[in-house]
Amino acid sequence: MILEYPLREECYENMLMTKEKTAIAYYRIRSESVMLTDSDNKLKTKKKVARILARLEPNKSFEIELLPVNSDFREKMGEMLKIVDPKYHKVASNKFKRTVLSLENEMGTPCEYIWIVGVPLFNTDYSKGIKEVIKQQVNHYSENIANGLGYEIELNPNWYQDYEEQENEVYQNLSELLVERLTEEDLYYYQSYQFLPDISHSRQEVKSCQALDNIIEARIKPLMTGGLRFNTECGEGYASYLPVGDMGVFLDNNHLLEIVQKMPFFIRVKLQANFAEKVGTTNLTGRSGRSRTRVKNIMSEAKIAGSKQKRKILEGQLSLDDLDQKIDDDEPIIDWTATLVVTGKTKKQLKARRKYLMNRFSSLKIPLLKTVFDDVFLFQNNLYGNFERSKPSKWLHTSTIRTFCELNFFTSLKCGSNIGFYLGRVDNTLSEKENVKSMVSSSKNIILLNILLSNKQDIKGKRANSPHVLITGDTGSGKSVFAKKLFMENALLKDVKELFVDPKCEVRDQFLAVIQDEAFRQAHPDDVAMIESFNFVTLDNKNQSNVGVLDPILLFSESEAIPLCKELISNVYNGAWSIKQKNALNESVESVVFRHAQGEQVGFWHVVEQMIDSKVEEVRELGQLIRSTIKNSVFELAFSHGEVEGLSLNEKVTILEISNLNLPKSKNEVLNDTKRLSINIMMIIGAFCKAFGANRKEETVVFLDEAWIFEVSAIGKEIIKEMKRMGRSCNNFLVEITQSVNDSEDEDESTGFGIVVAFSESRNNEGVLRYLNLPVTDENLKWVSNMVQGQCLIKDVTNQVNRAAVHILFDEWLELFKTIDDTEATRLEKRFVA
Repeated sequence: MILEYPLREECYENMLMTKEKTAIAYYRIRSESVMLTDSDNKLKTKKKVARILARLEPNKSFEIELLPVNSDFREKMGEMLKIVDPKYHKVASNKFKRTVLSLENEMGTPCEYIWIVGVPLFNTDYSKGIKEVIKQQVNHYSENIANGLGYEIELNPNWYQDYEEQENEVYQNLSELLVERLTEEDLYYYQSYQFLPDISHSRQEVKSCQALDNIIEARIKPLMTGGLRFNTECGEGYASYLPVGDMGVFLDNNHLLEIVQKMPFFIRVKLQANFAEKVGTTNLTGRSGRSRTRVKNIMSEAKIAGSKQKRKILEGQLSLDDLDQKIDDDEPIIDWTATLVVTGKTKKQLKARRKYLMNRFSSLKIPLLKTVFDDVFLFQNNLYGNFERSKPSKWLHTSTIRTFCELNFFTSLKCGSNIGFYLGRVDNTLSEKENVKSMVSSSKNIILLNILLSNKQDIKGKRANSPHVLITGDTGSGKSVFAKKLFMENALLKDVKELFVDPKCEVRDQFLAVIQDEAFRQAHPDDVAMIESFNFVTLDNKNQSNVGVLDPILLFSESEAIPLCKELISNVYNGAWSIKQKNALNESVESVVFRHAQGEQVGFWHVVEQMIDSKVEEVRELGQLIRSTIKNSVFELAFSHGEVEGLSLNEKVTILEISNLNLPKSKNEVLNDTKRLSINIMMIIGAFCKAFGANRKEETVVFLDEAWIFEVSAIGKEIIKEMKRMGRSCNNFLVEITQSVNDSEDEDESTGFGIVVAFSESRNNEGVLRYLNLPVTDENLKWVSNMVQGQCLIKDVTNQVNRAAVHILFDEWLELFKTIDDTEATRLEKRFVA
């Protein structure tokens, strides 16, 4: 197959030159993530895009491409390996390698969709006189003769200077979108990509040898069954070109380009558009008149036609009426084509995908035309730059810009960060899934997440200012598994310290139980070594060596210890306090804290003992009551005489659990003494977490399980709020794990969460939507209510919300994250699934 490539070798920044010496500027439009159910935002985006594309009318034409390009997934995982702690390098290398192989085995080359816009430019040098114009015409005539003889006239080395002003004008016209000029490297790669259908390659390697001959070196052969076979140095691949047929007159909410992104394999889409002439032999008015004559003749012959044909005729007549009105209103009209390019690694895969795609789109009333004998033409026609030289009458659609934009340009279902740990997939449907596995298999939209990026500046698209993460959901919804996944991934990173507060005492037991299994130790020795390096701290008041290690007077500064100690003692006795008792407490706390600051060996017990030594009977009696309540309780962990060393957590990874806690089940529960004292311990832990993350020179991540406990007291709320406030300046990331979004409602948005991961809350679907600033509609309620275990809503740092499936690829980690072991009954239930 002999290929006539439409572009010349010359390129300057984002401008290319065609063989006909038409300059074309190319831009990348960063997509806006629009939630699947957000109809209002979609409408707003379509109107904006229509307004912007209409500004290109002076340029006469444009092309738009939705392109699934190699996401450099291997390279991203390689880059992640560079920020891993050296002592965990083997674990990280194993996990990243298996992630790459698993995803490549499933979907071929992992890709991401990008949007490219090409716009022809015209020379803006209006200062040339008539003599210069005539000279140019003569040169153009001479060049045509030379081309006919097989010669090519050299281009002025400074050709781009004639177009810079116009290019800048086009850039400004597109600037309302998230536009950026393509680089010469990008332009070369995207041209080369046209010849690499489903062929594995390295983007960097392709970019490294830039030459036009390298682009077109592929051997291309048509197939008898339709499609083309490409042979390149990188390998072999197949492609088939499917033009979009007649979709009817009205395209409201057609959303063709959103549908494409939901397909279970990657598809390229090329749209070429030319603004229709308003004057001349082929002007709009003349075309409309000729079409009316044809419709009139058809109608006279269709008296015996079926209702379907009559309906099409009536629709055609209505569209002509509408077209005439738009012409009168001077609204831009375009002629356009849309071609879907489906690819495969083998002929068999190409055929299966093509069949699936045609059937799927047919069910959506969007016909795709199989063009066995036109594949060569369609391939050539859809090359970059050909929209200027080739204007096929086949497969042509005529519509207003507004109707054209119903295809839904420049949006995506992107979620997470550009580089990070593999989290799972964006759910690209509204339907209920049987399980997470079925959702993962139907989506190719990969989610990567690195929560530490949320605290960094100059991240494109980032809108959230908070570095903190909220994880919510019912018991069994998947929130604990996700939290532990996040914990293990961040533990791998160098220069990051982690603290996991586990009041339920389940992490240590499960982790240690798993790594003590001999089969596990042999299969995953590096994972075992990693877990054995963790600092597991268990605070048990029945262990005498633990008593006093949480003494707030030893742990905190004066300004922090005084209010905390007053609050903690006040919570011990829930009855009414007299003014004398309150004064005595305040004086005792301030006196003991001051003595400690002066270097005396004193502790929290001295506060109670000073009250007991009071000459005021009611103060003395209250002190005795407080002492007897504390003795032999979990709260005794906080009391010393200054003789112990306070808790110190300088290890890289620490899992802190407190035995014998009796925490309330909800915020509204009536508290007995035991539960009040358990809450007191959590208050001290919260204050310690704040101190843990206060070092500005290191990145720290605090995982706070059962975080709702802090909402039951004023000082607990203040501790959480203060942790959130200091997070950004101190590089501290707070991960709150709690049962409901309602547990973390705060009127002060400045102390909110940059990332929210909301798993199912069966009794609070409306609350979840409101917390995420989503409208409470029937569609959204259904979207939230039909989530299965492992499915969640994610609000990322761009403030966009998507439904996602958490996908954990490693069975050894799943074993670590289990909270309830399978019973014989559950194993039998799984075995006999119908």
